[in-house]
Amino acid sequence: MDNRLTHTTPIKQAGTGIFLVVVFFLMLFPFINTLNEFLVRVVEPFIFFKPIQDVIIPYEVRVVRVILGILGVPMTDGDPWAQSITLLKNGGQEPIVMVWNCLGWQSLLVVAGTLVTGLTGKFTLFSKLEVLIIGLLGTFLVNIGRIAGIFFLFYHFDRRFALIFHDYGSVILTIGWLMFLWWYAFRFVLRTKKR
Repeated sequence: MDNRLTHTTPIKQAGTGIFLVVVFFLMLFPFINTLNEFLVRVVEPFIFFKPIQDVIIPYEVRVVRVILGILGVPMTDGDPWAQSITLLKNGGQEPIVMVWNCLGWQSLLVVAGTLVTGLTGKFTLFSKLEVLIIGLLGTFLVNIGRIAGIFFLFYHFDRRFALIFHDYGSVILTIGWLMFLWWYAFRFVLRTKKR
């Protein structure tokens, strides 16, 4: 029997685990998307959402405002510690409030799941830490881009386009980010331990 067929490398083992996490997420996505409000109510008692809402959201709003300003989307000046952005559209004002649920905790759970499975191989500790940092920072940036994209689409089109992107575009972004993250990690970052 050919040993090449039965031998699995740490990358193949990790890749299989990542693939299973993504497939599981895609299978649950219609359920999660349909029952999002219910799931938020279930999750709220177990997390400290009030500090997230009061501390993290205003910083995210500021970052999103900068991105929208670069993209030329007109907004009111607003309070720098606000939890909303008011777009100037069609001669009126359209306030959009960001809540803790907008942070993208669902995508963070999926990325965390792939990190747990992807980093179980016999890789060096330093390369695992690098992938962890890249994964978390990249997920944060993808979520900021997703939020800015929602506002951008709402301004240039209408609420329907923004909601479609909110509900389905975020999944495509998350899957695309995961594909890039693990390609980059396996190609350039993760190093197997020397025996």
